[in-house]
Amino acid sequence: MPKSTDRQNRRTRTARNGLVLCRCKSSCLRFNETTGKYEGPGEWIPPQRRAWHRTDDRLAALLQPLQEPDAVQERLVPNVETEAEDQWSNAREGRWVELMRHQLALVQELPATTLERPLKFANNPKELGDYQLEYQEEDDSGILPRPNTGLQALDPRNIANRRYLDQENTLWEMLRTLQTFQRTPDILQLRLDVLEALVSLEREKALQWETCRGGVVDGPYFNTEIFFKNTRSPFRSIDAASILSLLPEKDKISKDPRTLASRFNLDPITSTYISCPECHCLYPYNPIGPDNNQLNCSFVKTPRSTSCGAALWVDVDRGPLGVVKKPIRKYVHQGLKPWLGRLLARPEMESILYDYPNTLLNCGGQREATDIWQGEVFRAVKDPSNRPFFPAPAGELRLAFSLSVDSFSPFQNKTAKQTASSTGMWMVLLNLPWHLRYLPQNMYLIGVIPGPKKPSNDEINHYIRLLVNDLKELWTPGVFFSRTYTRPQGRLCQGLLIPLVCDLLAAHQVIGYPGAPTAHYFCTCCDLDIDDINVLNRQEWPAKDIRHIRRYAAIYRDSVSEEDQQAVFSACGWRWSPLFELEYWDPSLFTVIDSMHSLDLNLMQNHIRNLFQIDLKNNAGEALRAPTQDRVKRVAKDPNDIRELRRCQEKIFDNPPHLLYELLHYRRKVLYSFCLDYEILDPGHQLVVGTRWILAKNIYQWRQNPGSPSIQTFLTRYPNLSIFQEGLLNEPGDDVSGDEDDGAGSDPAAVTVVPPPAGPKLPKRPALRRLAKKIIASLNDNEARDAVYSQVTAVVIAHFCDIAQLDWSQIGQATAPLSARKRELFNFLVTQLEDDPVNQDLLLGHFAEDDDTKSKQKSGAFLGKDVMTAIWEDMDRTRLPNWITPVPRDWGTIRRGKLSADNWRIICCIHLPITLIRLFGSAEGRRRALLDNFMRLVSAARIATMRRSSQAQVDAYNSHILAHHAALHIGDILARFGPKHSHDSPHYERYIRFFHRMNTNNKIGEIEGTYLRSAVRNANILALLTDSQSVRELVEKLLDRMRVHEKERLRGFRLAEALDPFNQEGENDNFESPEPDGQLAPLEFNMLCEVLQSSPEERNTPVSPRVTFVNAISYRNNVYAIWNSRRYRDSAVLYKADGEERAGVIQTIFLHHHRFSSGQTKRTRYLSVEEYKRTQNHDRYQVYGHAGGFLCDLGARRFRLIQLDSVIAHVAVTEIPEEAMVHILPISRTLLSFELNSYDVDENANGDP
Repeated sequence: MPKSTDRQNRRTRTARNGLVLCRCKSSCLRFNETTGKYEGPGEWIPPQRRAWHRTDDRLAALLQPLQEPDAVQERLVPNVETEAEDQWSNAREGRWVELMRHQLALVQELPATTLERPLKFANNPKELGDYQLEYQEEDDSGILPRPNTGLQALDPRNIANRRYLDQENTLWEMLRTLQTFQRTPDILQLRLDVLEALVSLEREKALQWETCRGGVVDGPYFNTEIFFKNTRSPFRSIDAASILSLLPEKDKISKDPRTLASRFNLDPITSTYISCPECHCLYPYNPIGPDNNQLNCSFVKTPRSTSCGAALWVDVDRGPLGVVKKPIRKYVHQGLKPWLGRLLARPEMESILYDYPNTLLNCGGQREATDIWQGEVFRAVKDPSNRPFFPAPAGELRLAFSLSVDSFSPFQNKTAKQTASSTGMWMVLLNLPWHLRYLPQNMYLIGVIPGPKKPSNDEINHYIRLLVNDLKELWTPGVFFSRTYTRPQGRLCQGLLIPLVCDLLAAHQVIGYPGAPTAHYFCTCCDLDIDDINVLNRQEWPAKDIRHIRRYAAIYRDSVSEEDQQAVFSACGWRWSPLFELEYWDPSLFTVIDSMHSLDLNLMQNHIRNLFQIDLKNNAGEALRAPTQDRVKRVAKDPNDIRELRRCQEKIFDNPPHLLYELLHYRRKVLYSFCLDYEILDPGHQLVVGTRWILAKNIYQWRQNPGSPSIQTFLTRYPNLSIFQEGLLNEPGDDVSGDEDDGAGSDPAAVTVVPPPAGPKLPKRPALRRLAKKIIASLNDNEARDAVYSQVTAVVIAHFCDIAQLDWSQIGQATAPLSARKRELFNFLVTQLEDDPVNQDLLLGHFAEDDDTKSKQKSGAFLGKDVMTAIWEDMDRTRLPNWITPVPRDWGTIRRGKLSADNWRIICCIHLPITLIRLFGSAEGRRRALLDNFMRLVSAARIATMRRSSQAQVDAYNSHILAHHAALHIGDILARFGPKHSHDSPHYERYIRFFHRMNTNNKIGEIEGTYLRSAVRNANILALLTDSQSVRELVEKLLDRMRVHEKERLRGFRLAEALDPFNQEGENDNFESPEPDGQLAPLEFNMLCEVLQSSPEERNTPVSPRVTFVNAISYRNNVYAIWNSRRYRDSAVLYKADGEERAGVIQTIFLHHHRFSSGQTKRTRYLSVEEYKRTQNHDRYQVYGHAGGFLCDLGARRFRLIQLDSVIAHVAVTEIPEEAMVHILPISRTLLSFELNSYDVDENANGDP
């Protein structure tokens, strides 16, 4: 083939691929020194790159007059000799600087490396050790290593290296030229920028070098060199002069924060995926354009399912740019390995991650657990070789994470019914102490799932699978990080995910459990069925079997159709979750029931709204409720149920090999009826309880034991039903049993029911009651009678006749339809009611129960108008510490609306005990019983949130929680995972509030990526302020001002930890104090002398009256202040004195230096307190221990001097002037010193109600 034809074909193929021919002098042609011309065929490159090359040519043309006439140079920036500095004028030098800045900007825009074409080294990186950076050592001496030299050089003949080498040579020549210029601020700043670009370029090369060396490590590997970038200027000696000289040019400083974000490496390392708007399937996103991406979703849920087919891209009108395509939804995922690599690059972090859990795990025999590491679960975790996973061996780092998932409205909707929802996923590193693990800079934000609808059921698996892929590598064999802060040669890390901390619905979805709280499989901790929810004996709750869970989750995953999946899910209650790919994962053990949702938002809110009820129109009642019916659901007399029961018996009689699986096809009430009739129980149980799986398993095991007497009874009676079932069938009366979920009891003939007539449906019962009353009221009023006649139907009239036991079958023509006999029926009913008052009593008596119930519901609310008024008045008189957010004054009214979990906790644990005990603490009967029952809930909530846990605490909690299945499991959670703070859930609620404070474009599908990037930048800035002394010095004045306002560690924004994250909870006795600035008053000085001279050997030791006064002081994560200050609400405290707990108000706080007779000097913090005197009268509050508080006399007080370490907690103070009393309620964030027996409720203190 002729060359011209071949060239033409090549040109056509290349043009079809979107490439163009470039013959630029700067990159695509080569200069021939012999001929003095640029030669070569040129290169086929993308059009955008050709535009950059043409810009380079124009720059070269501009620079040509500045070059030496006889110089032949290939690069854009001329190689100028040092002596040229004296020949050029200032004008030319300024022109050089301007052109170089433009050149630098162009160079930085071009990518030097790509993932598709990695760099090729001239030598083997695996044989030459770690990469040694060269350019970062360049300083004022002018020493500058030549590019691409040494053992780490790239292969200059490989085309994959051309782009990198071109940029490196260009930057090197620019920097070499700048070294010859005068050292003006402009030149030095440009020189710094060029050096930074050169160092950044070399770090890309170093990253690929280490990646090539990754084959040395057996297993997953991650290079962390990018996190060790030096952000300090190499020209610090003249930084001050540069800043001063540039002050007049401050308006020209770039206001784009991306420059600083790049310099300090604040952006996260993420992967972007296209998320299907219908099924949430994920596809890798290529930003070049839609032609390089998936256009339509091809996800198939099962082999027999149809493809999703949803469009992934949408057309967007860009005005002058025309119509372009963009993804409908994008999901931005932050990888675990980059996040963990950044964390390990921070100072002191490795020692904390290793030492903290090992210290707790090595505290053998300790009765109280202070963190999750001392719970049962972490001590029992085994590694793949069946050895304890914790504590970690010496030198190896082993990590534990908790996972949280929560949905929220991206538009900050305040109502519960949100129209749009995004879903955040977080992980918390449990190796950090509890006061550090929930800080933003230490939390791992995995990603934010795009809305507007939440992923339903197993659609969330697409997102969890990305996380599980990282977790599997971290579990075994572990991930090797090339460099950490303390180990330049790298270290191996292993880790696992325990536990899952979410609200109930989110937790069920993540683990593959039914989402509805009323589903038969409702509990993640045990296999009790929803029909058995009234069974409160823990010994009767069947335990879950992880082998069964994994087996049926795998069957669900491998089902060939969605119908089969639904059948498996209905029978066994489990869907597949990617978390099952983690071999250690046990959802029944690792799923936490958190107290915030279970107690605050569930039990407390339900107790107030539904049990007590609020009625702002009537005074308080006794909150009477109808007795709860048992949820026993068995087969009664429904023909369909009987047929199903007979088929089930046939299967059991035949005893096929797969009997267990075939039994799962029958509804639970069929299996339950069979187990009940033949007393088939789970071993060790006295009741027939459990889910469909438990009942089927028990029947299967029972059937395999032919020697059982009950089996002989069954085989003898077959094919007849059980004696009990046949007795039900032979009972007279209509069958009123419902379907599977109607809640029918086991005695279907207990109530006589008036059957409704055939034909049209009757109105609801309240409407029937109103019509019956109107008919009776209109008996003597013809006009009213006619009005009622127009409101009733013939069916209603016939029903009323049945209720009054009137025979209406002969009224009118018997063959005529009922509607045609309406007038005759109505006249017949009215006549009978007028003639015999007994008929009126029968009709109204039928609805009397409804009237009584309505009256009780109307006036029976315990929180009536009078009680609510008293509560609001006591709230106004109650003084709370500053760290407690006040509850809305009008809570309980319609206009107030929703309350937060904190609001419900404060209402139930502070305000209601103060008022209800005052009103009903001395009462008897039902109201006192209601109070005692409520105070059990309050005590349980306070016990569940203690900072330490023990078996005694678990027992105390269990003794106070009498019902509510999920809350009954919280004691088990405390035993497994330690105290509440170690598996807390409000941390992600605070994170969501942080999301809502961000500036976004409010575009679903994009806002979620903004949330992640902005949150991670914020976290990295906080980490930078924490770890870098040089950066902290730059903003020291700002931080000083913020410390003044935020050192108290207010809820939601704990700046104190951000400034001093390694500060422990306890206080250091070696604190620094200022010089004395005042003198004690005589009364306080005398009290101080009594304290310091109390022992005989110190009786003659002089005491100085000079002290240092302070208005507030921090101790054990609380701030205590004097009464006469702006923080007066923090002045009421509970403390120990003379072996008793007392309360008082702080008058002064001072620091005192004292020299003892031994010569030792000690600095002590003292509080002068005006102490309340406990009342000597009967105190109805003390019956409930710390949950109720205690009373003090309003006027009787005394002064006392105490040390700061005697303080236990803040107290809420409520004056009760009508009784000349003041109520004290202890309130603490830690509750460390509160004895468990102080929560015992003495039910017989005022008589047994």
